[in-house]
Amino acid sequence: MKQYSRIVTDLQVHNGQNKVAEWAGRITECRSSGMVVKTWCKQNGVCEQTYYKWQRRLFAMAQAQQVVQLAAVTPAQAVGCNNTRRIVQAALEGKWDK
Repeated sequence: MKQYSRIVTDLQVHNGQNKVAEWAGRITECRSSGMVVKTWCKQNGVCEQTYYKWQRRLFAMAQAQQVVQLAAVTPAQAVGCNNTRRIVQAALEGKWDK
């Protein structure tokens, strides 16, 4: 039973990571499309409120990650490592349009 519980926990973690990656991709796609969020969401079958919920969640995660890594990594190294870091960098540069 203990092993089953661990497998379930591992699957939940994996599924959570997949969702984060999926939404980071969606948000990046929307932001690079040049479309208004409302229009992009409508065309892609995404609930606008869900989009903004994930945008806030990813921004908070990236911001927390940036703070932890700030002492060890220069901003030039952090930019472009993944979608989440690009979102944080845009926010720090004032290019984040909520």
